[in-house]
Amino acid sequence: MAVRITSRIFSQIREKQILLSRRFSVNSNATDIDVDEVEDVENKNVIETLKNKSRLRQDHYNRFHEKPSTLDEIEEQVIPVRSQRRQFGRHGLSSGINPAILWPSKEELSVMKEWESLAYPDSVQVMINRAKIEIQEEEEQIMRRQETIMAKFAKLDGWKQEVLEKRRKREEEAQKAKEKKQQRIDEVRQIFGFHIDPRDERFKEALEQKEKEERKAAKEAKKLERQKKVLERMSQIIARENAKAKDKDAASQSLQDS
Repeated sequence: MAVRITSRIFSQIREKQILLSRRFSVNSNATDIDVDEVEDVENKNVIETLKNKSRLRQDHYNRFHEKPSTLDEIEEQVIPVRSQRRQFGRHGLSSGINPAILWPSKEELSVMKEWESLAYPDSVQVMINRAKIEIQEEEEQIMRRQETIMAKFAKLDGWKQEVLEKRRKREEEAQKAKEKKQQRIDEVRQIFGFHIDPRDERFKEALEQKEKEERKAAKEAKKLERQKKVLERMSQIIARENAKAKDKDAASQSLQDS
């Protein structure tokens, strides 16, 4: 297998040597050809080919090893200018690319100017003034936010007291509800006259009946309170009407006396 691959490599090298010799022979200007120079070039090509154990193409090999690939005249015409600029930026002068293509052409400059006129229609001074105004507004917004934070921070102690007061009230209400429930349980046990488990059905029924009576009593108390308020309002209305009647009688009496 190795002998077959080696023979294939040498056949490819031989073909390159033939092509190279033909290129030298076609050139009519090269009257005196240095044979040693040709052999040195061929030997270098052979060595480079043997070193390439991956059998990759030359451009792929160069790309993998981050080496610049020299472009011929056809490739320079075919490969986009953007790619050539990128290659020059990656490898520099060793890429063999003419640095003159880095500068945009007249058409590119016109397109860039047109895009800039559409994207940034205002002048530089107007943009600077707008940026200053935006910075000033942002700083003012930050200052207002800081003032708001400081004002809220000053009220922090009061808010803490409110939270603690609400918590204390909830705890008191929970304690009162707990005591009230325990009071109901004790009252129900007194009804039975002996100790009874709160999980007993008789205890649950008695407790429910006790709660119904308490709700009914609370409802009656609210009703009486409403009636009391209504009577107080009616008595106040009657007192005002009596005062008005007295004033009217006194006025009529004074007219008669006069």
